[in-house]
Amino acid sequence: MKDIKEIKQSLIDIQKVCKCDAFEFPAVNKKYVKSLLELRAEVSEYLSQNENDVEALRIACYVECYLSSYQAGLEYLKKAAELSSDRKDKTNIVRLSKLVSSYKTLSLSPDELMSLGDYLDKTMDGCDHSLSVTKAWLNENVDKKKHAKIIRGLQNAGGYCDCEVLGNVCDGLANA
Repeated sequence: MKDIKEIKQSLIDIQKVCKCDAFEFPAVNKKYVKSLLELRAEVSEYLSQNENDVEALRIACYVECYLSSYQAGLEYLKKAAELSSDRKDKTNIVRLSKLVSSYKTLSLSPDELMSLGDYLDKTMDGCDHSLSVTKAWLNENVDKKKHAKIIRGLQNAGGYCDCEVLGNVCDGLANA
C-alpha cells in the first residue's frame, strides 16, 4: 500500500498534466481517467486503514471530482471539514455543492452535458433562436420521458436556444 506522500504526489502529477481545477467542468481530459481510477483505488485502500486522515479525504475528494463524481467528492470533503478547522474546506464545500445542485437541476450527468456541448459546438451553424439542435441531441441520447424536465432545467440555467445552451449552460458550468 502506498503511503500518503506517494498518493499526494500522484495527485500532483495528474494535476500538472490536467492543468485545471478539480471543481471545474469538465474537470479532466478522458486520457487521464485510467490514472485517476488507479489513484482512486490507492486512496480508497489507504482510507480503509486511515479513515480520519484529512489529507487523504481531501485527495479522495479531488480524485472523485476529476472523475466527474461530484457528489462522492462532496461527501469526502464534508468528512474532511468535520475533522479539520480549515476554512478553505468550507469554501470548497459551497463551490462543490453549487456544482452538484446544477447537475441535479439539469437532470444531465457531467458526461451528458459535455457530450451535448460537443454536439452543439460541432453541429450548430449559427443559431435559429430555437432548441432544435439540443432536441436532436436529446432524441439521440436521452429517454424521451426525460426531455421536458431537461429542457426546463436548461431554460432555468439560461438556455432558451441552442447558442444559449452552449454558452450559458455548457460553457457556463465550466466557469462556475
